[in-house]
Amino acid sequence: MQMQHHFSVPIAADEAWKVLLDAERIAPCMPGASLDSVDGDSFTGRVKVKVGPVGLTYKGTAEIVHRDEATHTAVLRAKGRDSRGNGTAAATVTMTLAEEGVGGGTGKGTGEGAGARTGVDVLTELDVTGRPAQLGRNLMADVAGRIIGQFAAALAEQLQREQGASAHPLPAGRNAAEDSDGPEAPLPTPAAAAAAGGGAAPAGSAAPRTPATNPAAATAASPVRAAGPAPAAAARQGAPDTVQVLGLAGGSVLRILAASLRAALSGTAAFVRRLLTRAARRLRA
Repeated sequence: MQMQHHFSVPIAADEAWKVLLDAERIAPCMPGASLDSVDGDSFTGRVKVKVGPVGLTYKGTAEIVHRDEATHTAVLRAKGRDSRGNGTAAATVTMTLAEEGVGGGTGKGTGEGAGARTGVDVLTELDVTGRPAQLGRNLMADVAGRIIGQFAAALAEQLQREQGASAHPLPAGRNAAEDSDGPEAPLPTPAAAAAAGGGAAPAGSAAPRTPATNPAAATAASPVRAAGPAPAAAARQGAPDTVQVLGLAGGSVLRILAASLRAALSGTAAFVRRLLTRAARRLRA
């Protein structure tokens, strides 16, 4: 079964090429997918799929078998088998990138500036056995399109977070601990300064009282920076950990059922008309 899909990412083609060929970077954005290992252009992983009440976990391998940076074209081959033996899946995916203008038109020269976008055309040759194969070609293509849409949205969200982080780097020479806006160290008292210098404190001068430090108050006074989620966890926020096939195909299923119902009602009406016509002829005879 052959399927064609298209999506876009909010970066220039050269950068998108690097991102989309980085399995560790994009795996958290793919619905239901988890990466187990990476060895050069080969990697292993799992994909969780649910068809109604039946859950499937495909374990398999994938490899980038061809890449042409000049034309931004890559070919990936993947195959997997359900862990319970309920089916297999194999795919050959050809991905082609082309820069798009702000208005969506394809063309070179958009560069790395604001508004640069890259369109990605995906051609998939898919061979599936088992329960998912019972959905038929149209439903499979619709589900695949929705999965790619979820992937593109999660990837765009991840790229925007990365761009936002790079746009606000820490000042040179400062680290995260120094940037924590914690309370400053108290100034030394005259007595302490005199002791450090080897002399006595001036007569009549008393060491200023240092207010007792309340840990709760100090904590409330110094702002606490919320720890952000890890990159994989942050990306996973926009990508479900299991592909709900019937949920994604809900609209298509209803359309197919409606078409089947219309065909059934049309056939029933025609059959009833024929019966009535025959009955009328017999009555006239």
